[in-house]
Amino acid sequence: LTLAGGADDAEAVVQGHSPKTAWPRLAEACLAIRRGVPWLATNLDATLPTERGELPGNGSMVAALRTATGAEPEVAGKPGPSLLAEAIRRTAATTPLMVGDRLDSDIAAAHAAGIPSLLVLTGVSDAHDVLTAPADHRPDFLAPDLRALFVDSAELRPGAQPDWQVTSADGELLLAGTGDPHAALRAMCAVHWATGGGTVRVAAAGDGAAAALEALGLTADVAATAGSSPSVTVDPTPQPGVSR
Repeated sequence: LTLAGGADDAEAVVQGHSPKTAWPRLAEACLAIRRGVPWLATNLDATLPTERGELPGNGSMVAALRTATGAEPEVAGKPGPSLLAEAIRRTAATTPLMVGDRLDSDIAAAHAAGIPSLLVLTGVSDAHDVLTAPADHRPDFLAPDLRALFVDSAELRPGAQPDWQVTSADGELLLAGTGDPHAALRAMCAVHWATGGGTVRVAAAGDGAAAALEALGLTADVAATAGSSPSVTVDPTPQPGVSR
């Protein structure tokens, strides 16, 4: 492949992430795409995690060209299935597992490819996101980090947990018990997903449950009143200025 000098010489536009992408390069890509050359995007991640917080990812730059051209790229990477299908083909994998930290790319790609997935909570997606995730973004397994690869997979699947009890009524999940917060999250996900998912109010019955919710980051803006359990409303809709 030879890098074209500008839109007039380009036979295709391949768009991947670079922190040095600037307007002149986007402008040439825009002109080439409008001329009708093939447009390929490596991925559609809107943001990427950094030490300073989430910053614009390749998907944000793709969105700029989509808006400017009215065209839609062919996506080679996530959340499309092509990349995973090719990896499975090349490795002749018989029991593939997609491991990722982002629901709308990694886990969505696993759904598209028809393979199981493990979400680790070390990146963009957090407990809030997974609890309220739509059906095609829900992982088969859930863990805090990659050490889970050495754990029996049955322990990582959302479902009933021996140390936790979750009840659902009137749009609220009531968590009771004590123990591993991530096991509590698996229990809450199983109950909430079974009832359709979406916005939910999570309440803690006892100090152990309250501590688990706090560890999971589900206690922001908690409003506790006399005689009631500490609770927080979990809404899948991002608030203005907040990336989810």
